[in-house]
Amino acid sequence: LSMPLDGAAVALSVLRLREARQAS
Repeated sequence: LSMPLDGAAVALSVLRLREARQAS
């Protein structure tokens, strides 16, 4: 991940996945 924006996008995606698992 050379671009910082990519890192932020990955972090957000991971957080959303965790929230989805907790919701279900």
